[in-house]
Amino acid sequence: MQGWSRTVRQYVKLALLAAFGARAQEQVPWAEFGNDGYGSWRIDPRPINSQSIAYTFGVGDDISFDRAVAAKLGARVFAFDPTPESVQWMAQQRDLPDTLAFLPFGVAGVTEQREFLKLDSTALMCFTSDPAMRGATPSGRVVCSVKSLRDIMNELGHDHLDICKLDVEGCEYEVIDSIVSDKIPIRQLLVEFHFPWSPGGLLKMRRYLKRLESIGYRIFAVTHNREISFCRVTG
Repeated sequence: MQGWSRTVRQYVKLALLAAFGARAQEQVPWAEFGNDGYGSWRIDPRPINSQSIAYTFGVGDDISFDRAVAAKLGARVFAFDPTPESVQWMAQQRDLPDTLAFLPFGVAGVTEQREFLKLDSTALMCFTSDPAMRGATPSGRVVCSVKSLRDIMNELGHDHLDICKLDVEGCEYEVIDSIVSDKIPIRQLLVEFHFPWSPGGLLKMRRYLKRLESIGYRIFAVTHNREISFCRVTG
């Protein structure tokens, strides 16, 4: 019964997301990489090879996706997370693929030092003006380094990205703004949209889906956890 209830909840969430524009627009033979459920993402593996560049923002304590893209597809993977817990956790990881590198800073709309709120024992969430964050009771605060996507790419010498994963606890909206304004070429964009169930959250998500659509992105996969995979078909 519990599994059935979970399936119903997932179906309802998918239906709500679809009602606000989060539905597949392109038929793509995607595959899921990473741990089953938590930590996995859906990508089109066909164009990914040893010349491909993947940025994965938001490590937390799971790099199963990062490992799989590097080891199975041979891509050069750059994983990012500015939070002390993740930096410490990454320092303990062994047997990383040669093509996987970790950088201890995050991504945002601008390059700066930014305050993060610690909301539980494992996750640090970016302190933003998002209405869903108002009234939150943090268990701690920390200042971390974040950089704009353009600055990161310039620093690493990349002029395009084959994959960019954004699991950045609410900062995805400002990063999408920078992708649009800076005209950053990304072939596959993977985004976890946060706070859709907060007041106005689904409407905000829909606005950003439209922004991405306006510059040539099309959705090819959606999960009930609000993880949406885009491919760029024009522009």
